[in-house]
Amino acid sequence: MSWPVLIRVPLTIYRGDTFKMPLYFHDPDGVQVDMSSFGTDWRAQLRPKPDSADITDFSIDLSKMAQGKVMMQLSSADTGTLSSSGFWDLQIQQTGVVATMFYGTYQVQKDVTKPDGP
Repeated sequence: MSWPVLIRVPLTIYRGDTFKMPLYFHDPDGVQVDMSSFGTDWRAQLRPKPDSADITDFSIDLSKMAQGKVMMQLSSADTGTLSSSGFWDLQIQQTGVVATMFYGTYQVQKDVTKPDGP
């Protein structure tokens, strides 16, 4: 098994909304790659600064790994408390090897409509 290439992905997250980001894995010919061999210890976090103790964890759905799809998600409660910008990454750990697959910055777009009125 070879580890995927590190990819930079900037995110824009709308404050107070559920955020979902599907990750699709394909070979150079566009054929879906079964990611099951990469194990089930996937972690992704947001932080205002890389070493900040203020951490927001993504939930990660691995149920479609065999079809080359992984879903990262933040709840509306999580996005409602994010700082205006920061950093994120996604790591996989398998048999003592840790690899960061995706990384980048995030920006939070302020919401206009409030669930409880003005």
